[in-house]
Amino acid sequence: MDSVSLRQDSFYEEKGITALSNDNVVVPRDLAGNVLIQTTSSLLVIEAITTNVLAESVLPLLDTQFNYFKFPARTAVVDETFDLDLDLNLSLDLDLEDATNQIESSLPSTPARYTPESDQQVLKATKDTAQTIDLSVVTSGPPQTNKNSFTIAQDLIDSGKALKLTGVITTQYNSNRNSEVGFLINYSNADGVGNNYTTPGVNGILYPSGNDVNSKNKVTKEGIYETDIDFTITAASIKTIGIGGRIFITGFAEDQKENRNHTILANSTYVKFEAVE
Repeated sequence: MDSVSLRQDSFYEEKGITALSNDNVVVPRDLAGNVLIQTTSSLLVIEAITTNVLAESVLPLLDTQFNYFKFPARTAVVDETFDLDLDLNLSLDLDLEDATNQIESSLPSTPARYTPESDQQVLKATKDTAQTIDLSVVTSGPPQTNKNSFTIAQDLIDSGKALKLTGVITTQYNSNRNSEVGFLINYSNADGVGNNYTTPGVNGILYPSGNDVNSKNKVTKEGIYETDIDFTITAASIKTIGIGGRIFITGFAEDQKENRNHTILANSTYVKFEAVE
């Protein structure tokens, strides 16, 4: 077979036996374009042409995604007389600042829990010259307006509630000589005028408790002592002290002769302030 015949065979193998050709010698056709078949047999024999098509060459050409909608679309008509007026008032009459103030004023700014920042020596003094003890660390509640004290705010007065103080002051004494140490709950108004409260203790003073405390409220030996706090300031008293008034605690020691010291232990001392009915 010459090269011309090979090219013709390849062309029809690719295009099929019905491919058009301008060469009537290769594919004779009539004027209507029909293929003329000449055969000496009563049978027409057409040899099959087999072509292998790989799946991997076909799949990229096939789009199997659903990208079409079916028509006509189904619709549902809502009764035009259906009334959606639910009589809802969604308007806001308060600006953000007013709303925040109302929320904050509805709750007293308690409870608050204070502890000392570090161990503190109780200084030699008397009931009248007692020094404010360190309660500067806020472990819960709002921040302190005035250091080492609870400051009365408008929300507490508006609530009409009393203020309850609970807690413990832990002290360590380093001598076996009898020595007094005591604490007082004090108040002052916004102008700094105030006094100490009459607590359940003797002469309004809170003393340590335990077997090593004698009848004169003096610790008798070296050791660690606890002074309990459980006192309620009435709502009327809170209102009298007024906004900006302070509640704080003072302490004093009898003496410090021969380095006899009472030390407040920060890690086990705390005072809690809470609004109560």
